[in-house]
Amino acid sequence: MTLIQWSREKVDFLELFTSVYDSKAIKSIGGKKFNKKEFFGLLTWFFNIQIPNLENSLQSMRNRKISQAPYLTELQELFVNYINR
Repeated sequence: MTLIQWSREKVDFLELFTSVYDSKAIKSIGGKKFNKKEFFGLLTWFFNIQIPNLENSLQSMRNRKISQAPYLTELQELFVNYINR
């Protein structure tokens, strides 16, 4: 098995997976509810990334003065380019 690691900025990780969490696209097997902290705990383990203070990091992301979702915008552009090949 190949181990993987997140190679982008932590804020990109948070932007992507906050959107996935809020979309309710991921659910637990067996229907047990899970919270954002549990969700990110699993993802940080899986992607081998450390986010020491999740709530502060999420708040900092909310307070950005630049584009609100630059990584998601980049992903959208990449997907559109993929479709148009």
